[in-house]
Amino acid sequence: MRRLLQTALTVSAAALLSVGPTTSAHADGSNVSIYTYNRAGMATFKPYGEHLLVNDLAVDGWSAVARLEVAGYGTYYYWDRQGANAPARDVDLSFAEGRSVALTAFLGKWQGTADGGIDWSSYDHMVDSVHTTT
Repeated sequence: MRRLLQTALTVSAAALLSVGPTTSAHADGSNVSIYTYNRAGMATFKPYGEHLLVNDLAVDGWSAVARLEVAGYGTYYYWDRQGANAPARDVDLSFAEGRSVALTAFLGKWQGTADGGIDWSSYDHMVDSVHTTT
């Protein structure tokens, strides 16, 4: 019986270790932040007061871009085109309370439209988005 229990525990532990990394992180009602794959851009959403910060962190000719998806409102793209030497872009938003929010950070080269010029492969491939509620 003891050997059977030890074997069952070993198999359970191995199964837990074989699970790969998660593709999203959840923090209901908390501030959430996410980087681009190379940490050249970052986005933070603060539910209290509904502020979005988009920050270009590298002097490389690319802009940081935040994709904000808000349940019942849609998908929005916000760019920090001021460059890495300027403060983060602070966007003051207004959404109803209790809305689900998903945030992803990208890099892009502005082409005149909200989502034109975005390098769609520049998101963090370990944690592709973070989630919270307003």
